[in-house]
Amino acid sequence: MLVATHGMNWESRGLEATSEFQAMKDAKVLLFCQLPLLEIDGLRLVQSQSTIRYLSRQGGLQGTNDAEIALVDMVCETIKDCRGPIAAYPFKSSKEEAKDDACAIINKFFPHFESMIQSLSGLFTTRVSTADLLLAELIEEFLHIVDASMFDHYIKCKRIHAAITGQENFKTYLSSTKRYPFPKGQDGKAYKQNVDLVLGR
Repeated sequence: MLVATHGMNWESRGLEATSEFQAMKDAKVLLFCQLPLLEIDGLRLVQSQSTIRYLSRQGGLQGTNDAEIALVDMVCETIKDCRGPIAAYPFKSSKEEAKDDACAIINKFFPHFESMIQSLSGLFTTRVSTADLLLAELIEEFLHIVDASMFDHYIKCKRIHAAITGQENFKTYLSSTKRYPFPKGQDGKAYKQNVDLVLGR
């Protein structure tokens, strides 16, 4: 999502077999033997938060001073914690349970997001940051699980979502084949099968 917002041209590739994953580990391509992997600027980046911070610095999205950088980091870490119901969704046998989990996360964290946002213009800091982008993406993903009315009390959060998803780069990304569809229905089954196959389980 961050590379799309920057307008960068990139290629995405998924693995199709356990042997591919093992070959990457054997070749020492993956630090800590974990995915996902981003290859950029001659680097091989793993660990999602480290990758996010790198791209944030590249795009000037990390905040304009130390206090803002710390705030953006805190919000990004919290959004990572919020993504549990999204990551678990294709593996849940009960979609109602997944919805309940998502609602619990929204009720727990979104009042804090709403109170932290500077104004109705919808910014955590003095200009658009990674925190804004990740919150917009989080809402976009949650809308596949819960009803949109769950966000009715979070006006500033909704404005961030509308502003970010309305950007041309983001709209192009959401409608492109580079944006893997939310893993529900047949897409969810295919995603789960692929994960189980690559991890050999």
